[in-house]
Amino acid sequence: MLFDKFSQNDPKPLDAKFDGSDYDDKVDRRRLAGQILRVYECMKDGQWRTVNEVHQVTGDPHASISAQLRNLRKPKFGSYNVVKRIRGERKDSLYEYQLLTQKGTLECQQHQSQLQAGQPKNTPKATVPKQLKRQLSQE
Repeated sequence: MLFDKFSQNDPKPLDAKFDGSDYDDKVDRRRLAGQILRVYECMKDGQWRTVNEVHQVTGDPHASISAQLRNLRKPKFGSYNVVKRIRGERKDSLYEYQLLTQKGTLECQQHQSQLQAGQPKNTPKATVPKQLKRQLSQE
């Protein structure tokens, strides 16, 4: 399982293969696995974020973040509900995204309660767990 090494609540298939016309498993798998995990770690709290805000946390390229958000919707990567909405004026075409997991949904509800109570929000930084880093370095 891709994600079950560090998250028992959100298991994903380790043997799920990335794909694409230029995809080379030997060259690309480690890089793409790192990207999807960083995006997942950043988004799993259920907060709404733009691609640029995810980039600021993960350091990954904007196009890669968009691709990984799409991948998280696929069955082989967990069939997550990744929702989007316009931020600000429609004419500006700025979208923000939210990843809904059971934990993220609960945290999002808690966050909404905090906002309604006037408490400040804290957005955690994304990290790649040590166990995953070891696994990726062995491939």
